[in-house]
Amino acid sequence: MLTGRRPAMLLVLVGIAGIAVIAWAAGIGRAPELAADPTRSQRSTLSPRPSPTATVAPTPTATPIPTPVAERLTVLVIGTDSSAARRARGEGVNADAIHVVSVSPDRSQLAIVSLPRDTVDLPMPDGSLWTGKVNALYGALGAEGVRDALETLYGIEIDRYVAIDMDDFVRIVDAIGGIDIALAEPVYDPSIDWGLAAGTHHLDGTTALLFARTRKGDDDYARSARQQQLVVAMRDRLLEPDDPIDVAALLGALGSLDTDLTPADHATLIDAASAATDADVSAIVLQPPRFALFEGIEGPVRGWVMIPNVEEIRAAVQLLIAD
Repeated sequence: MLTGRRPAMLLVLVGIAGIAVIAWAAGIGRAPELAADPTRSQRSTLSPRPSPTATVAPTPTATPIPTPVAERLTVLVIGTDSSAARRARGEGVNADAIHVVSVSPDRSQLAIVSLPRDTVDLPMPDGSLWTGKVNALYGALGAEGVRDALETLYGIEIDRYVAIDMDDFVRIVDAIGGIDIALAEPVYDPSIDWGLAAGTHHLDGTTALLFARTRKGDDDYARSARQQQLVVAMRDRLLEPDDPIDVAALLGALGSLDTDLTPADHATLIDAASAATDADVSAIVLQPPRFALFEGIEGPVRGWVMIPNVEEIRAAVQLLIAD
């Protein structure tokens, strides 16, 4: 059982897939060294902790270990609508949970920014527009394409990404023993006759997935807020000191993990997460009316869409994720 590194799990726990990255990050100390992606080397703020280098001299000395410079760390987390059953039916994949987490350089602030899946007309780095819905970007261009679009929309740099599917989300929540949530108002989905009353509930993986995905009775923006609530609940569960989690067993059960985090990121993750254990959490869903130029049914091709107010979104995100 891995019990001493739970603060590292906090760092990228930003959405439905976040717990998978954290579990991975907590276990990578025992993994073989892997080279970082050279195409991202100049834009990433992550770096391994330097090791002392011995000096050959009559009187041997050692180069001191430099103190790591605290920098902002920002990660994209994607929860897809894919599962083994859906893949067996030949269904495609969409990114139905799209969250960006950012930890401030002093580790006192943890920000979560959620983009609604029906957002269209996203500016891309080459000056073009992605005219489809943002949830289709993952299937078309992968996590890199989603990151490129969000970096351009938000005007920020995103250091790393991670994605998992619905099956692995269920496995993760079950592996940590479930999570507790408190509801000020009831949630009910008439399409499946399922809901939760107001009050405190302990959710297993299947129930947590229902809570994360349902939007009957409210809307996609309320669903994003529920996903953010799950993030905080998982963080709280992972910081409980007396109930160890078998991270190795958890990692062995995950089949969909898609990330560019490498073992070379381990030291930075540990440093940042350990310092951010008591960080204040700020969360925002980029929803109308403030963050949209238009919301509604646009026609038979695109259907229900949200056209983003790019200037307003960029200003809000940069205010939230600012040094």
